[in-house]
Amino acid sequence: MTEFFLFRHGETDWNKIGRMQGRTDIPLNPKGIEQGHRLHEFFAERPFRVVSSPLGRALQTTRLAFPHLPQQQIQIDVRWAETNMGRAEGLTRPEIISQFGEESWLQWTGVHETLWGGAVSGWRVESRSSRSCAGRSC
Repeated sequence: MTEFFLFRHGETDWNKIGRMQGRTDIPLNPKGIEQGHRLHEFFAERPFRVVSSPLGRALQTTRLAFPHLPQQQIQIDVRWAETNMGRAEGLTRPEIISQFGEESWLQWTGVHETLWGGAVSGWRVESRSSRSCAGRSC
């Protein structure tokens, strides 16, 4: 049986204070680096195929988790990139609600297509990620 493991990037300073990163490429903080090292311990004895978002924090976490894996064996797939938060990137949840209204926040966490200033809904991200797994054991 094939096992599938999905992990996000390690923690960033923006994660820590609740800022929406989206595609803004914020680096890992020391805790995020430690989280990547712990992933390496977890995956040390498992066979795997590695697919990563192209953003730096995702690639850094991947390299920490799989330090022995040559770069060419890490498949970069833009469909795993973080969602585009549009004009909400860099804002906290209260700031988003203040600027765009609570209904916008609720829509983003629901199944609507697009929201404030080009932001992409969670539903579209899930759909894009599912398509990247179609036809392969992901």
